[in-house]
Amino acid sequence: MTRFSSIIYFLLMFAVLSGCSKQSVSPTSQRAEEASNGNTGNNPNNNIVESKPAIVTPRVASISASIHGFGEALPALYDSTTKNYPLIIFLHGQGDIGNGTTDIYKVGREGIGKMVKNKTFPPNFNVQGKNYSFIVLLPQFDKWADAGDVNAMLDYAVKNYRVDQSRIYIVGFSMGGGITWLTGATEAAKIAAIVPISSASAINDKNAEALVSAKMPIWAFHNTQDTMVSVNYTKNNVAKVEALNPSIKPILTLFESEAHDAWNKACNPGYKQNNMNIYEWMLQYTRN
Repeated sequence: MTRFSSIIYFLLMFAVLSGCSKQSVSPTSQRAEEASNGNTGNNPNNNIVESKPAIVTPRVASISASIHGFGEALPALYDSTTKNYPLIIFLHGQGDIGNGTTDIYKVGREGIGKMVKNKTFPPNFNVQGKNYSFIVLLPQFDKWADAGDVNAMLDYAVKNYRVDQSRIYIVGFSMGGGITWLTGATEAAKIAAIVPISSASAINDKNAEALVSAKMPIWAFHNTQDTMVSVNYTKNNVAKVEALNPSIKPILTLFESEAHDAWNKACNPGYKQNNMNIYEWMLQYTRN
């Protein structure tokens, strides 16, 4: 492949995720400064309810040894406001591993990543009479990652965006589902709730104790007959937590299917339990 064709390919892959966005490949200095200063101000735009899809942009950044790029989805009015926003970090599965640059389109293939790419992720959620719009970050791992990589992404987000640090949520599927469990346990002081889906790994007793001690809200999903990743990973993880009599009981939702795709239903805003989807459920919880 020639150097020219390589550049064209790189740009096309970014266009798949970002809809041909012409924005820069790193957060602007203004955004970083506002995040650092915690500038919320008295901007009248802060009270406008978001109605347009999030603006999606690929970003190149050395976040950790495993993260070299990520997808960024910001509320459409982000640059017009000064308020802080709840944050979702969405963790992909093993099939979407990539280099963070020419492979970044993969983070837009499943779940929340697919919705923000297709502009179908709701711009606003109303919970207990208040309106919320999410910042969504989609880190791409170049190998099987760990909680330390997610913590690096989290710290980067707090430094470079106006994040409501009381409302940080981790959602992940398959490989990312396992990492979601571990991140919830090791970084509990920073995270308000977790949604691990089709988890491909188990937690140990120490992880379970950390989750219970932190009163971590957990809503876990899996398909009952998943032929790729056993449902027992999720069942056993939930059982370890339940055995410690947590003050906030974990929710376990099992779908009747042989497919390895529980995230398609779990991440769908139209899927609700007790009249709440996962986004409305998460927004009930804050971390002080």
